[in-house]
Amino acid sequence: MQGEPFVNDWVCGNCKSINRASANSCYSCGGAREIVAASETRPLGGVSGPSPTLAAMDGGVGVAALGSPLDPGALAGGLATTTADAPSRPASTSDILGGLLAGVVAAVLATAIWYGVVAVSQYQVGLVAIAVGFIVGYGVVLGASRRGSVVLVPISVVLTLLALVISEYLIVAHFVGQLAPEGVTIELIQPPDLIVSVVMDSVQADPLTLVFWAIALFQAFAIPARSIGRGAA
Repeated sequence: MQGEPFVNDWVCGNCKSINRASANSCYSCGGAREIVAASETRPLGGVSGPSPTLAAMDGGVGVAALGSPLDPGALAGGLATTTADAPSRPASTSDILGGLLAGVVAAVLATAIWYGVVAVSQYQVGLVAIAVGFIVGYGVVLGASRRGSVVLVPISVVLTLLALVISEYLIVAHFVGQLAPEGVTIELIQPPDLIVSVVMDSVQADPLTLVFWAIALFQAFAIPARSIGRGAA
């Protein structure tokens, strides 16, 4: 009697007849079971033939394959979310404030470095002005936890410009103080309009300074601008 095999029946490979588990030969063609048996069902609860196993994971979706061993490494790799490729969240208000505070600290540090180099070397090294843009730009980005925002760009540029102006004024005041007659004290704190006038006269006397300033300001713009790709507020 043909039909769906019972739990322990076996199938003849020659004539495709279904035989009882107790039969040692095919009742239809007479072939010996150990020679012609095509497949056997397993005890109740088993699955005949090779069992499907989880073969691969692609983007967290399983693909069943026959006879493929389970690969824990592939499974973990498929389930893992590539957080490195996921875009970072935009800069929050606290991130922007952190970038502002870090930028102020970086501007003060850059000003001190530039003035220190001039005071020690007794020579105005214009290349140091470029470093001011680097220091302030990276200070703003790091203070914002490397999260991008268009607000950080003008913050970085303005702080860099202030650092350049103040540094230039301090340098001029340093040299003027050295040329002043003995006993004459130069007041460092002056009205803002006088400070700006002194700096403008100094820059006009050495136009190459403007080139260094332009490079520094470009760096102050470009460094935080690149971080906008990781999220913009």
